[in-house]
Amino acid sequence: MASTTLMQSFSGMMRTYLSLAFLTVLFGILAGAFHSQRATVISEFVPKEQMSSTVGWVILFQGLGNILGPPVAGRYFLLLLC
Repeated sequence: MASTTLMQSFSGMMRTYLSLAFLTVLFGILAGAFHSQRATVISEFVPKEQMSSTVGWVILFQGLGNILGPPVAGRYFLLLLC
């Protein structure tokens, strides 16, 4: 998951379309590998009775990261340049 966070952080720093396309493909591969294992990993830590609510919470916090990641990366990028 840290790798997808780094991919989002670097997305605003891409100068060419080709580099952005490469980063997008890499992000898709890494995100797909993580999201496909979500329920399997959660099932190792919580009982069956709490699976549905736990998966919901995990998806909620992943969504918050997806919403907040690009603006934070953009601000970080602007701070580095200015």
